Amino acid sequence: MFDNPGKAAESLGGIKILLADDEERLRTIVEMMLEELGAEVIVAGDGTSALEAFRLHTGGIGAVVLDLRMRGLGGVAVLERLRENDPTVPVLITSGAIPDDDVLERLLASGCGFIEKPFDLDGLAAALQAIIGGRAMVQRSR
Repeated sequence: MFDNPGKAAESLGGIKILLADDEERLRTIVEMMLEELGAEVIVAGDGTSALEAFRLHTGGIGAVVLDLRMRGLGGVAVLERLRENDPTVPVLITSGAIPDDDVLERLLASGCGFIEKPFDLDGLAAALQAIIGGRAMVQRSR
């Protein structure tokens, strides 16, 4: 589906990934990218739905891809609640803009990765492999 997947051809091996983004079009594109990488995707359209999905799949979520700015319960609040339930789940935060230094520092200190939108399949694959491997990272699109 995606042209020239390059390094992204390395599969996520059926890992269950919770994807939370309130922008439907972007959520659909990222869902397709994750599926292309071999992930099983659980989709949530907002922070509250993401937390509910996480509770329903306790222990089964291998990673979370979480939009930083969502209507209602935002990404930082969702991250804090996810960490209360499972402090070790790998989390990749996404946003169209790099957050301020304080927020970015808190995200990295909690072991999260950050990837700036727009990102491509290779970038998403690399970011997920980093956080699943326990490495916090920041990836800028420009």
